[in-house]
Amino acid sequence: MANSSYSQALEILFSRSTYFKDIAFDYELSPYKEYFESFYQFCSEYLEEESKYLDVSDTKFLYINNLHINAQAGLRDRTRYIGVNSGSIVKLMQFSQELAENLPEISSLHSVFDVSKDILVFQLNTLFIFYHELGHIIQDPFDQIPILDENVTEAGYSEFHHILEMDADWYAANKVANHIIHKWDSLPPTLKSQDILIDLIKISLSGTIIFLIETFRNPTIYFQKFKHPHPTVRWMVVLSVMFDKLRQSLSLNFDECIIIVFDFIKSIKAKESLIDDFLEAIQTHLPEILKYIADLHGKAIPMENLTNKKVSV
Repeated sequence: MANSSYSQALEILFSRSTYFKDIAFDYELSPYKEYFESFYQFCSEYLEEESKYLDVSDTKFLYINNLHINAQAGLRDRTRYIGVNSGSIVKLMQFSQELAENLPEISSLHSVFDVSKDILVFQLNTLFIFYHELGHIIQDPFDQIPILDENVTEAGYSEFHHILEMDADWYAANKVANHIIHKWDSLPPTLKSQDILIDLIKISLSGTIIFLIETFRNPTIYFQKFKHPHPTVRWMVVLSVMFDKLRQSLSLNFDECIIIVFDFIKSIKAKESLIDDFLEAIQTHLPEILKYIADLHGKAIPMENLTNKKVSV
């Protein structure tokens, strides 16, 4: 498929609303252009392909000129869009480079996927962001909530909002698992090893947990509060969904894999105690976290606008 032009896509958005002109980030002169371009091409091409099967036609993608980690999906002047903060790309790019340095085995894969090791790690690291926001586009709740972003501390509790976020996480976790399976199936037999498979899982889960934690850097557990579930709740949803999906297709000791992934994440972010605090919160409050997830799931069953009712993953 021919490369889409981000500049042309921005011109279309600008012609529809000055709102997009006010928030847009153009990466043309960025020193990280390669990373912005890689993520943009994936997102725009995926939206084009999925519009054949899902009601995502005319959904636009843009970068938002903001240094913080965040992303959003919304409806503005009759245009559905997915926006990802420029800061999300830069911070996950930096994290990806740190990951790549600690995963020497991944070097053998760049020739298979025709990208550098850093870009391969970055691509796997950023999948969750896009698929989560695409989940909101599929839900299409914009008559009630015009913009859904990752502003966790926004005042006020909304059970409806919590269910939307959990459902979008469910969709994203399934899609990321599909990518891991696809990457694994694409490897020649000579490159298939348990170490490589676990590395693919490490990368994908690491990027996801860093994104969730960076949007709300407080490990103190809450449940019926704010507009988003606490990152520990969301992390447990993502973890359980991804491993359930992977179990169906891959032969792996998943209990052992979870321990390896957690140890790996802590080793990469050793200079920050935040990861340890969040993992400790999960261990301390796991029964309550699982109960809250089950409660939300039960309340979501009659809702027809969720991704798990609209799409097959």
